[in-house]
Amino acid sequence: MRARYPEVGCASRLDELLASAENLVSIIYPHVYFPTHTNGLKEIATYLGFRWSSDAPSGVSALGWRLRWEATQESSLKDSLIVYNSEDCEAAERVAVALAAI
Repeated sequence: MRARYPEVGCASRLDELLASAENLVSIIYPHVYFPTHTNGLKEIATYLGFRWSSDAPSGVSALGWRLRWEATQESSLKDSLIVYNSEDCEAAERVAVALAAI
């Protein structure tokens, strides 16, 4: 992301975020069993009670919104991306809190 969007954010803040980042899947996979079919964020967060505002949230849809937004600058597409990404962050937090509690 840094290489693709070098003008976004403060370099020292990005370094700090990268140094403290955790891959939740690497924690979940070998150590914790959630009664879900996959270790995907959508499935585990849903099991933990998180709900997205969209009936079928997906990264593929978000990629499509991003490509269309880059081509058109349509504000509703940007709004959809922001909501999707914000909800994914909230879902990841729900999973992280559950893991910390274990």
